[in-house]
Amino acid sequence: MSVHTENPTAAPLSDKVRKAVVECYCKLQHLDAVVVEAGFNGGLPFDSILGVEMAANLEIALAVAIPEQSLMRTSVYSSLASFAAMVQACVEKTEAGKQ
Repeated sequence: MSVHTENPTAAPLSDKVRKAVVECYCKLQHLDAVVVEAGFNGGLPFDSILGVEMAANLEIALAVAIPEQSLMRTSVYSSLASFAAMVQACVEKTEAGKQ
């Protein structure tokens, strides 16, 4: 499991979330997973338009709500790792609500 994110105070990224984010980016950008993994922490084109499209797909894939206000922070779009950390927080909030 990869635990590196740009926010060291964030919860470690689960394999499930990382895999879903990478697969979604690959699908939408028509890239190989190796390329996406190499640029996960920075270096891949990523913006709010792609982020909103990914969020819609990830809500389905992970069965989690990603609140619109989470997508309004510009820091979320600095890298896939930052975006994945935001998704991880949404997953954890959903799981905590189920307990």
